[in-house]
Amino acid sequence: PALACLAPSMGRASEKTGHFEWVSDPSAVMEYLNLARLGWSHGVRALDIGCGTSMLPICLRQQQGIASVVAIDRDAGCVAHMRSEHAAQRIEWLSHDICHDDVDQWSPPLVESAFDLVVDKGTLDCALVEGSAAALLLAVHWLLATHGVYVIISFRDVELLRSIVGWEGFSWMVDDTYDLPPPADVGRAGTLLIVRKRGHGTAISADKKPCLRQHVQVTTDWWYQQEHPLLTAERREDICTAWTLRAMEHAQATCHNSGGETAALPLSVAYEVLFTPLERTELSYEDFSLEIRAALGGGDSKDLSLHSALEFLRGAQ
Repeated sequence: PALACLAPSMGRASEKTGHFEWVSDPSAVMEYLNLARLGWSHGVRALDIGCGTSMLPICLRQQQGIASVVAIDRDAGCVAHMRSEHAAQRIEWLSHDICHDDVDQWSPPLVESAFDLVVDKGTLDCALVEGSAAALLLAVHWLLATHGVYVIISFRDVELLRSIVGWEGFSWMVDDTYDLPPPADVGRAGTLLIVRKRGHGTAISADKKPCLRQHVQVTTDWWYQQEHPLLTAERREDICTAWTLRAMEHAQATCHNSGGETAALPLSVAYEVLFTPLERTELSYEDFSLEIRAALGGGDSKDLSLHSALEFLRGAQ
């Protein structure tokens, strides 16, 4: 299952040169963004949120029937790179933080009901980790025209996504869901949801916004703590066994006498013990180091105890 604590950071420096694809390649996604399949023929206004340096906006712009494409990302470096590399594509590249900015202060082209198609490739995943998913969903709902389509491309489980976007205050419904092949360097399949707006109302009243935030929090807590907990009894036992073995190896290699379950491991070794190879494609060692130090209250410790490691996993659910 997808892990609550694992997701790429939006706008990381490595994405500011070349092109980077997360969750799925545009070639696999475009089959489901065919306008005839979505019920349109022409004049479609498209928005890519959290575009990074993906080629998806270019693929959208090249599709017949797409009238305009706006691509936004909160990382100005990514936006500047893509604007420079693809100046001839007639795409409007904007540096904009859709998760935190106040929609009342936005200006064209980001206005109410401005888009028929909003594509989200991995941005909701990041927002769920950062605690800004409710703000993102409110913004998308506001930007999306009546009968418009919100396409979510995600590593999250389809039932979790259905539950999150199924909040009663939204005037949209999930039309279809599809499994996507993973990018070659990730090795994990993604999910694509087609969410279509039904009603004419767009604004969510201020008094209901806390209800949405609570809905997202309760739903994710239910999913990761009850339905798919990160730290199961079986996983805890496997980690303890592996920890003991690696602690003994480390003690022998460093000529220390202490080893076993009570011994601390270097962070780099603990990282390998705690996470599977697939999980390590989602959470880099650098991000893990930052997260674990923050969880332990700061400091510059290069070692980690088993107790602290298990508490970290328990808290990450």
